[in-house]
Amino acid sequence: KIPKVNFTSIDVSADEKYAVTLSEDSVIRLWDANALIKPTPKPLKEIKILYALEKVKFVPDNSSFAVQNTNNVIILYNLKGEQIAEYVGHSDPIYDFNFSSDSKQLVSSSFDKTFRLWEINGKLIYNYTLHKAAVGKAQFSKDGKYILSCSDDKTARLMPTSIEMVLDKINKEKVRGDVFELSQGYVLPKQKIASKENTNQGIDIVLNKINKEKVRGDIFELNEKELKLYGVK
Repeated sequence: KIPKVNFTSIDVSADEKYAVTLSEDSVIRLWDANALIKPTPKPLKEIKILYALEKVKFVPDNSSFAVQNTNNVIILYNLKGEQIAEYVGHSDPIYDFNFSSDSKQLVSSSFDKTFRLWEINGKLIYNYTLHKAAVGKAQFSKDGKYILSCSDDKTARLMPTSIEMVLDKINKEKVRGDVFELSQGYVLPKQKIASKENTNQGIDIVLNKINKEKVRGDIFELNEKELKLYGVK
């Protein structure tokens, strides 16, 4: 039967076949959604966690679900209750997370003033660092090409999700230099130049080329081989 505990979060899969609940006893419970209307339903799986649980969301394709805990980590589980990925990197509590509509990426937002783009397998793609205060929410556009974030610094930012989009802006739309940096919310994170050990700063390499070295247009396009040295595909 349903345990007498305080539930803190619930989500139902888009196909309405499964439900997941989180509770104050730090237990994740996976349910047959149809069974919940019965007098004494039993969970399909119970998973005990060491940390307090905050939020659960199903992946749009209904294949798995993710749970956010108070250890600044998000964990992805399949429908057997097996852990299949984790998203580790935020230095302060996570505010929220969301999936892309194609179920291939996840974006997380945090008190650490960043939001992060991840592959569904847990690999970090980009760490966006322009906000000056906690980032309360980050959400994909329907086509997955942009992330809209909002922060306690009273700003919202629209960010591209791939290096290819930045190159298109430079080489096809002919957007240039500081104009690109400031235009239409296409503000990109400006961090240190990537080292070969750090493969997540491809966008920053592009910005440095545009704004500091003043590389322009198709000349930059010829430097894609250099970007590959830093793990940019």
